[in-house]
Amino acid sequence: MDFPCTWRSYFKQQAHHLGIALESNGKDASGGYAYSDMVDIWKSADATKSDLIGQWWATETTYVSLLGTESELIRLTLPTATESCVEARVTHDRCDENATPLEKYGVKEGACDEKPIALRNVVVGNLQTSIEQNKNLKAAMSPAYDLVDNFELTELQIYQLLRGRQKRGTDVNNSFDFRYATCKWLADNWDFVARLVPQSHPRTFTEDPLLTAPITVTALVISALALVVTSTTAFLISGVPQCQSISTRRLAFRKTSQIEFVYLLLLGQLCIPLGALLLACTPSKGTCITSVWLINVGYTLVLVPTLVRVSALIKVLQAGKKFRRVTVDKKKLVMTSIGISAFAALFCLLWTVFDPMIVQEEASIDVETRNDLGETVTSVSYASHCESSSDVWYWARSVWQCLLLGSGSALAFQLRSAPKIVNDSRELALMIYSSFMFLILRSGLQVVSSSLTETSLTKSTLQKAQSIFWSIDSIVNVCIYFSKFFRKDETDKQQNRPGNVGYNNDQAEPGLHPNPPPPVERGEEKVEESE
Repeated sequence: MDFPCTWRSYFKQQAHHLGIALESNGKDASGGYAYSDMVDIWKSADATKSDLIGQWWATETTYVSLLGTESELIRLTLPTATESCVEARVTHDRCDENATPLEKYGVKEGACDEKPIALRNVVVGNLQTSIEQNKNLKAAMSPAYDLVDNFELTELQIYQLLRGRQKRGTDVNNSFDFRYATCKWLADNWDFVARLVPQSHPRTFTEDPLLTAPITVTALVISALALVVTSTTAFLISGVPQCQSISTRRLAFRKTSQIEFVYLLLLGQLCIPLGALLLACTPSKGTCITSVWLINVGYTLVLVPTLVRVSALIKVLQAGKKFRRVTVDKKKLVMTSIGISAFAALFCLLWTVFDPMIVQEEASIDVETRNDLGETVTSVSYASHCESSSDVWYWARSVWQCLLLGSGSALAFQLRSAPKIVNDSRELALMIYSSFMFLILRSGLQVVSSSLTETSLTKSTLQKAQSIFWSIDSIVNVCIYFSKFFRKDETDKQQNRPGNVGYNNDQAEPGLHPNPPPPVERGEEKVEESE
């Protein structure tokens, strides 16, 4: 009894070349039988105790039903299959009635037994790719793929499954019987199922205690400290305290620094730690977007007004060397500072519209322990952070900050030879150096965050670290820039120095007039700063 012609079979080649005088008399073109007819023939042979030789396979219900009976199927052994034999087998269509003898029977070298077939699970080809490229949190994903990949049954286990279905004694086409037999076998062989579960499972899921984590507490404390330092400095500079010592220092500081630019700088220094504070808090859509605006606009307000003021001062000094009287339109300088800072606001607007910062969840595998049953239990912690889909925005911000710091470096270098009373080159250079170092640190954290996979180091932790760096940067800049105000020796010298600074609080930037000579014929020159 041979398989139908649509199935793969080498019976004719084997029987012809091995001298086996057998022939299948089925109804199809190859002499084979349909599957249902073959099952009926096996059952008839069992009922009548008749001899029957045919092709069949082991892991099948009919084969299992005859195990242990008088009609149990006995395998006939043919010559062992080899690679050369398998390659020499007939490949022509068995249903072709016009096939030549060579096409039907092939060559003798192809007459051998069936090659061994390893049992294996069949999985859709793109399942692994789908799992690897899945955007969901890997630490929180189901271990289904790993379980399927580890799944493997031996022939003996398959026999047990089929026997369980056979014992129900119902219709062979009843699919519920197979399901019932499979579930019962799994229940009876739970140790086998437990071995299929990946070692990193089961898992316990815990939410990261965000506001009690050490790095979060540190970020919140330093951000609050930065706000206190900046607010206190603004309060002392504002003129509210009437203490004689503070008033003396404030008067000396105002004589060498345009207070409007100082207020803009302090406003920026307040925005930065406030944005850092929001980064350290539990993220939400509102805090994520607001922190972007506060930090970017604040950082621009810190540097741009200072750079505009120093640029105007350098031009005043250069004109003074040529004995030219200079009048600077301070209102125009302030508007220029605000206008340039508006570009940062425009950048934040584009960022918010096209790729807003949103809350992203992440999961990390913390520790592996064993429970009372000896199972490996993995703890998975959830955390969240603010993130945009593209890193282009972060690097565009870094480039803008580099341009500001580079411009400040050039201006500080030009200001180095100015008289000490108006020479801010030392403070400006220290501010730029400090800000540049923190910019490198923040850029390094961004690189690590962009390339980070699911490990114990989370993007939420890196975001808190960035918050700390923003806050410390603000504190250091305030301390550096207002060092003259807090140094008593410097303020006393400036307060007691003879009047050598011409200052008009309404219109003019401080100019140098060291006992100016009588007017020369060159006349007066008015310089209006627009940059």
